[in-house]
Amino acid sequence: EGGVKAVRPKVCAFSNCRHIHEPECAVRGEWQRYEHYLDLYEEIKEREGKERTKKVKASVRLEQDHVRVKSGVKGLQRVEAKLDTKKHRRTNRKQVNQEMDEVIFQAQKDESEDESEEEEEASTKFKKAGRK
Repeated sequence: EGGVKAVRPKVCAFSNCRHIHEPECAVRGEWQRYEHYLDLYEEIKEREGKERTKKVKASVRLEQDHVRVKSGVKGLQRVEAKLDTKKHRRTNRKQVNQEMDEVIFQAQKDESEDESEEEEEASTKFKKAGRK
């Protein structure tokens, strides 16, 4: 009767519409808070741009840590991968021999300790048996 008309919200024809520049957008510009929507949209775009820039700078920095530039013939520069320090090198024979000597020495020491413990146990048993 004399009441307020029910306003049906308009539905945009596009599922991924941003309601800004798309042609035939049914929602664009016809609501009270559209200006606030545009401000928020711009702020989000700025933040995304800053985050993208940070990620690019971080990846460049990481790449620089793993790459080195060498000067070649006639001053031409070429990029080479940096190898991890000394991980690509073979262990020298002297170091291997020293490590093996330490292992052998420790094994002989453990063996002699075991033998001395067995001798002590045997002598203790012998003494106990002699007392009875």
